[in-house]
Amino acid sequence: MNQLYEHYKPSGIDWLGDIPSHWEAKKLKYCLSIQSGDALVKEGFIDGGQYTVFGGNGEMGYTDKYNSEELSLIIGRVGAKCGNVRLIAGKKWISDNALLAHTSEDYEFMAYYLEAINLNRLANVSAQPLITGTLVRDQAISLPPLAEQRSIAEHLDRKTAQIDDLVARKEQLLALLQQKRQAIINEAVTRGLDANALKKESGIEWLGEIPAHWEVKKLKYLTTKIGSGVTPLGGANVYIDSGVPLLRSQNVYPDGLRLDDVAFVTEEVHKSMKGSQVQVGDVLLNITGASIGRCY
Repeated sequence: MNQLYEHYKPSGIDWLGDIPSHWEAKKLKYCLSIQSGDALVKEGFIDGGQYTVFGGNGEMGYTDKYNSEELSLIIGRVGAKCGNVRLIAGKKWISDNALLAHTSEDYEFMAYYLEAINLNRLANVSAQPLITGTLVRDQAISLPPLAEQRSIAEHLDRKTAQIDDLVARKEQLLALLQQKRQAIINEAVTRGLDANALKKESGIEWLGEIPAHWEVKKLKYLTTKIGSGVTPLGGANVYIDSGVPLLRSQNVYPDGLRLDDVAFVTEEVHKSMKGSQVQVGDVLLNITGASIGRCY
């Protein structure tokens, strides 16, 4: 029990337990007004547009029109990251894949609270996860007085900024270590381990000199197959909760396969994509997107 406050009382909310005696337990429908955003046709997206478009998973592009200009809570409604919360001021477009919420409480405090209660847990388990405004409105929370909400939000701003700074420094260090790792690999596989070995020109511009006893070959003479994978007919609509793992670019990293968000397909779909079934010893190489070239 946090002893910052002198007196506590039962909240009446199973997951929450006791709350400070001067706080109030209530459902979000009494704190938030929630509505869906508006559809934006494909032609409405404009590269370099003036206003950001927000969808179910966050920012999704730009447009030259807006449907909100107030400080707003934007809650993802559709997609794997549905339930994500953003506090955005100014003009923007909220798509119909997101919920737009306004409150008479402190906006920053409410954004932190909605993040803390993890609205994504409310998503259905279908192929296209989604939450509804009704589900959000029905969630019970506890609220301190407005002045205390502001104090808590300011405290969290300071603490999270400190943590974000530490994370940024760690990420910078990791990036440098990754560069060093790559340099070590590049040197070993293109020059060998003996720095004093006799060298010869490889005849490959980017490669330069190689050890004299090494041989130059094209990959096609060293592999039995190089080909693209296959996306199942129907895309994400055919994904299921368990079955045959479907490896996508987000699962492939230099240090291994990350399967925390792996998709699954049925045995029937698996057999229909026989040409892209993974064999022991295969190399997986990302060929599109931000992770292009990443392999394992």
